[in-house]
Amino acid sequence: MLSDMKGMLTSDTHAGFSKRTIEVHEGEFLPLAQKTIEEQKIEVFFHAGDWASNKQDQLYRTLKLFRKYISIPIVTVFGNHDFWEYDRFRRLRGGWEAEQRRRLEWCKEFNIHYLGEGPAVFGDVLVLGFDGWYNYTNPPTKDTDSDLMHPYIQSAPSMVYLQNRAYKELDKLLQHDTDAYRKVIGMSHFPPFTEDSKYEVFCANLKYFQPLKEKCDVLLFGHSHKEVDRVEDDCHILNCGSHYDKPKFKIFEV
Repeated sequence: MLSDMKGMLTSDTHAGFSKRTIEVHEGEFLPLAQKTIEEQKIEVFFHAGDWASNKQDQLYRTLKLFRKYISIPIVTVFGNHDFWEYDRFRRLRGGWEAEQRRRLEWCKEFNIHYLGEGPAVFGDVLVLGFDGWYNYTNPPTKDTDSDLMHPYIQSAPSMVYLQNRAYKELDKLLQHDTDAYRKVIGMSHFPPFTEDSKYEVFCANLKYFQPLKEKCDVLLFGHSHKEVDRVEDDCHILNCGSHYDKPKFKIFEV
């Protein structure tokens, strides 16, 4: 049996949201993360989505920038901001499917493991994940909002398509055979829990919280920008929290 694995979680870094976010990434956050990884012998870097802000070229630059500082394995899911494109003409030319193909190519280019393409394994630790958005009250985009995403994906309204996609990915996670592994980590951008009513709008469907806890030893989330670090039903639940100009990270062992 292998010893505990040490991971670092970040989320909602939103590089490109403003000039300040870029300055913080290069001048403060990533050098600190790099130093901490070396000093504390972190083995895997987890990003729970919303790497960049609202443009696909921002996402590419951000993935490249992180890989410049982070040399250990990187595992990720994508957040709603990672799927958005404010360039209306580019959006109309390429559509969501073309952007998704580019996102997968960028992950391969920078050797980043995207959990939407399949689980990751580190010794006897299994990592499962999906992007999220399985609550109709909090979709990743409005079908009528032409500034964010093409209103149709594969001839379906974007909200309907992404919800159906999320349910399928969630089902894969819950049905995955985990018997051969010592520990299981689950990661999604949207957290299926809330600390108080103020954050309820940021949550995915709460009825999936219990089956996720039963499946996983550790659950990693982002999106709400609210820090969470607690153990519930023997499951360690983590959201590192964030601010648009002040990304954070948390260290955990599994």
